[in-house]
Amino acid sequence: MKITRLTTMKFLVLALMSGLISSAVLSQERIWKSVILAEFFTSQGCNTCPPADDFLLELDTRKEVLPIAYHVDYWDYLGWKDTFGDKKFSDRQRDYARGISSTRYYTPQVIIDGQYHLVGSHRNKVNKILHNLDHQASSAPEISLGEETLNISWNSPPAEFDTVFFVLIDSRTHNVQINAGENRGKVIPYGNVVTDIIELPVRSSNQLGNIQWGGSVIANLGCPKDHNVALIFQQKNGKYPVQVTDTFYSTC
Repeated sequence: MKITRLTTMKFLVLALMSGLISSAVLSQERIWKSVILAEFFTSQGCNTCPPADDFLLELDTRKEVLPIAYHVDYWDYLGWKDTFGDKKFSDRQRDYARGISSTRYYTPQVIIDGQYHLVGSHRNKVNKILHNLDHQASSAPEISLGEETLNISWNSPPAEFDTVFFVLIDSRTHNVQINAGENRGKVIPYGNVVTDIIELPVRSSNQLGNIQWGGSVIANLGCPKDHNVALIFQQKNGKYPVQVTDTFYSTC
């Protein structure tokens, strides 16, 4: 199955003195990109995860891919509490499994565009899928982030979706000293760590030309310095993520 992608697009983000974007970038033109989304599920307490964590850093050098890391919490019992871990990331991985009628989830795992579930350290298999995905141009939405408003509009929406996820990604590389558990004594570099993911439901999008969210939902999202923000357009099966139809991201 081919997936349509937009390589690059530009638009101006307008904001007030506080809110999602700092005053230092209020009037700057920012480049937003549409990319293949590679969602890695990892843990500092998993001794088979470092090769996948290294692979994520390698993929981050490729313009057409956005690799992001969700640190799960279900390995914390092994003796080391993941400093980036969060139950909501474990829940997202479990929801992906339920979406394909599976009870299997593991680390390291990577899910590409919500469709391809692989071991996160299997570089050859992952690279083969990335190579086969199509990168034809798609319709570029106009996206406006304000103090209390997120607005998305376009003439031709992408493939049908019913949810938009607002994702905050720490774009820095963190060298973490692991002092207990399976990776005790190691210093492991972690990059593109997801710090939060917020679900923004929408109506069936097949006839939508404009979507808007406002009020405290948007005002409380935040967009810290040294972070990227990604908008993931996703088709779901009931409550479970199934397929990513597009992903746009930029710096905060």
